Amino acid sequence: IILGMRKAKKARAAASGGRDSGARYSIFVSMRDGMDRLTNTLAERLPAGSVRTQTVVSRIERADGKWRVFLTDGSSESADAVILACPAYASAETVRGVDASLAGELAGTSRISLTLVTIETGAKSFSLS
Repeated sequence: IILGMRKAKKARAAASGGRDSGARYSIFVSMRDGMDRLTNTLAERLPAGSVRTQTVVSRIERADGKWRVFLTDGSSESADAVILACPAYASAETVRGVDASLAGELAGTSRISLTLVTIETGAKSFSLS
C-alpha cells in the first residue's frame, strides 16, 4: 500500500510538471480519507459477521487451540485468530490473563503519535478504491 501510494505521488508530480504541493521530505504517507479507510474497507469486504468493529473486549483466553473473546456486554465469541487494534495500554488489560509478561511490556509502552500498519496479502487485485 505504501509503495503504491509513493508511486502514485510520483506520477502526480510528473503529470503536473513537478509542481506537486506538500513536503518533499516526509517518509510518512496516509490514505486520502484517513487510516480508518483501510480497516473499514477490509471489514466491508470480508464475509458478513466475520469482523466486529466498535466493540469493547474485556479479556481474551486461550483454550483448546482457540481464542475466547469476552466482550463488555457479557457475550463472548470463539475465534481462530484475534487482532487487537487498540492502544498498548488497552491491549495490556485485554491480554493480562493470557500472558502477564506481555501485558507488563504493553502497559509500559509510551504513547507516541505514530502508527505502523503492516499487511501481507498475496492478492494482486487488492484495492482500496
